Amino acid sequence: MGVKMKKLKIQYTIFVMFICIAFGSIILTEKLRPIRNGDIDKKLQVYIEEKYKDLKEEIKTEDTYYANLKYNKKVINKNNNYYYFMIYYENKKITDTYKKDYVEGKTFLKHIEKEIKKQINEKVKGNYEVTINTKLNKFNDEIKEKIIKEDNLKSLKIYNLEIKFKTPLEEQNVTNQIIAKMDKLEKNGIYPKTYSIIITDKEDNTKSVKISGLTNEIIKSENFINIISDIINNNIDSELIKENNIQYEYLN
Repeated sequence: MGVKMKKLKIQYTIFVMFICIAFGSIILTEKLRPIRNGDIDKKLQVYIEEKYKDLKEEIKTEDTYYANLKYNKKVINKNNNYYYFMIYYENKKITDTYKKDYVEGKTFLKHIEKEIKKQINEKVKGNYEVTINTKLNKFNDEIKEKIIKEDNLKSLKIYNLEIKFKTPLEEQNVTNQIIAKMDKLEKNGIYPKTYSIIITDKEDNTKSVKISGLTNEIIKSENFINIISDIINNNIDSELIKENNIQYEYLN
């Protein structure tokens, strides 16, 4: 065997050994992760008790688990399993999503949007979308409690309801259609804070208009037909539209 062949053989052997050691180290590390869960869990429990002691009576915790290259612990409100925040342990540092998920309720309110949409569709079939544009901590204590307990959500004026339908873009017809849809919703105990209406011209599908910022009071007002008229005629100087803080845009 030549010198070059011996040298290549030695290099190959060293390479194989390196790969085996590297993979062995990774496998060993991953196998040790569950063993460390108990130690990390104690650190995270201390973190919760020290930093969030004021929440002691309203929260519960799940076991720590390892995923996505870090340790995870869920801290849950006792009244609703969907209202929670996460604590992470990674590279010997602890971080959490308390402000985003528990104070402001970002993840929780996404769940509430789905629940409201589900409740509405159980009562009234239609093409609806629900959005909550207010952070949880901006609601008063009474409303916040009802949200957390999911108490008759569809009747809480906390959300925007988007409705889509097709009809000829004629002021009287559009006005009547919107009023009829709102009346049907109210009869079923559905009271959005605001409405967004997307209307596609039944006679010309390339023509659509989106109206935002409508409330029950505006829709029931004597001026509503005049507001719709200004929108259909694209009267950008309409005082009625400005006074009622309504926005509209033609989509096509």
